[in-house]
Amino acid sequence: MSNNGSKSSVDRISDLPDPMIHHIFSFLDMREVVQTSILSKRWTHLWKSTPNLDFYLSQYNISGGTSMECWKTKKFINLVNQVLVFRDTLTYTSSVSALKST
Repeated sequence: MSNNGSKSSVDRISDLPDPMIHHIFSFLDMREVVQTSILSKRWTHLWKSTPNLDFYLSQYNISGGTSMECWKTKKFINLVNQVLVFRDTLTYTSSVSALKST
């Protein structure tokens, strides 16, 4: 707390080293990892160097051949393609996990 009794805003997460943030990312679906890019300027491109790529197909509720499922499938494929296109592949050796249905 500062002298006037108000709480000071300290950003401790942004002070973490990249490997620690990547470890935190490893618990998230890739869509959520990409969404973290809006949290701070430092994180804008941090998702591109995460070594773990987890895509959870179950989040898209794809089960049949209706037009809605086709749209969701295209959306999922687009996410995977965009992540692979924009990744920083020169920095890390990456492993793409199998599509999970959990």
